[in-house]
Amino acid sequence: MRAGVAAGSRRAGDVPRPSDHPSGHSRGVRSRRLLLVGSGPAVGWGVVSHELGLPGSLARALSARAGFGFSVDVIADPGMNTAGALAAMLSVAHHRYDAVIITVGVNDALALTPVPEWRAQLGTMLAGFTAALPATSPVFVVGIPQMDSIPLFNARVAVAAAAHARRLNQATLELSARDDRTMYLVLPPLAAHDNPERTMRYRTAGDYTYWAAGLAAQMHNRLADPPVDARERGAAVAVDERKRQQTVDVLARTADRRDFGLERITALANRAFRTQSALITVLGADLQWNLAQSGSYVGEVPRQLSICESTVEHGDVLVVRDTLEDARFRDNPLVVGGPRIRFYAGFPIEGPSGERIGSLCVVDTQPRRRHDDINESLLRELALMAQREIWRHLRDHGTAPPR
Repeated sequence: MRAGVAAGSRRAGDVPRPSDHPSGHSRGVRSRRLLLVGSGPAVGWGVVSHELGLPGSLARALSARAGFGFSVDVIADPGMNTAGALAAMLSVAHHRYDAVIITVGVNDALALTPVPEWRAQLGTMLAGFTAALPATSPVFVVGIPQMDSIPLFNARVAVAAAAHARRLNQATLELSARDDRTMYLVLPPLAAHDNPERTMRYRTAGDYTYWAAGLAAQMHNRLADPPVDARERGAAVAVDERKRQQTVDVLARTADRRDFGLERITALANRAFRTQSALITVLGADLQWNLAQSGSYVGEVPRQLSICESTVEHGDVLVVRDTLEDARFRDNPLVVGGPRIRFYAGFPIEGPSGERIGSLCVVDTQPRRRHDDINESLLRELALMAQREIWRHLRDHGTAPPR
């Protein structure tokens, strides 16, 4: 058994897996944010992008049912176990998540972990998750997938592991049923999914789409209510200004290289929203400065005057149709003096460790009427594009996102 598992693990080194930004997104406003953590299906074996793997597929499947946007961050490792999943969750800003999805157990099925030991490990993990997460955040535990659907292992290993996986899944189901916040999810069997490409590849984008549809059908009732306001969700968590400033400092040292690819995003935002300026801003300790901008020049401003500061605090799309009608901004020198901002819309941008470092915003000297359409979903998409570029840049300069 051990020799068969070792041989299969060696063959896994040749299977593609994502190396891009560790998240998936779906279009929509008032987005929910989920964390997918674990091994097995979370890793994305067989595809080269998390958007094609389970994170992106699940975000789209949930959005189709719920009607609002989803972002699914992922921390995955082929060797992750229950203890590793808990440690991974605790290593990030977990209070920002509306729910967590856990995929562990493949390695325990292969190792024939005794059921009592599995119960104890899983119980410790679930207790840690529910204690650390906001009281409104459910915890979803995905069952171990069909072991015979993993072609890396020979038939003898697959049969033995599959039998043990069924025992572990039953224990997981029983343990999950003890807590109202925890829900066991059945991973749909791929045998019922007609996908001719699978004979040529370990996993396909179609497989992840099929899995995501099945999981979303089980999850969506728990996620059907409108998202909790980002300010309420983050109220219990103090911003780690030191960690946030470390990311800002890296950007400040390397921003003059202009290798982000951000100018095209601000240009697109400027055209799409028909504004005088579009900016990608960063909040330093005392100043707001720009990573990129399009249109009329807007220079550095003191942080205490920054409208983007309000976007960062808000945590979601902030639209101010007329700043003179908003008590927060009507006396702001940026409104009553140059550059005389009357319309503002922004979406926050995060650094790799989850702290909000700035925003993508569009501004104009003319207010927008109530019937004017503001495509908040597009603004979010453009901000996420910019965030991916910034993360890629930071990774190249030694500040990599969590995996």
